[in-house]
Amino acid sequence: MKTKQPGVRELIKGQLWRLQKRYVLIVALENLCVHFKLMDGPDKTWERTLTGDIDTLCRYLISRDAQLV
Repeated sequence: MKTKQPGVRELIKGQLWRLQKRYVLIVALENLCVHFKLMDGPDKTWERTLTGDIDTLCRYLISRDAQLV
């Protein structure tokens, strides 16, 4: 992980992050991208798998004050 910003630990496969009203599940990590799933609540089903840049996802988690569950 290239980002050294405070608040987000290193992303690992299987992590579950809680945002204000959503959850993010880390599905797979590659060299420069991450595959993740979004969910509206703990009792909802997982939506489709999304792909994004690791740095972008880290900035998103920091900006939304995500908590590691």
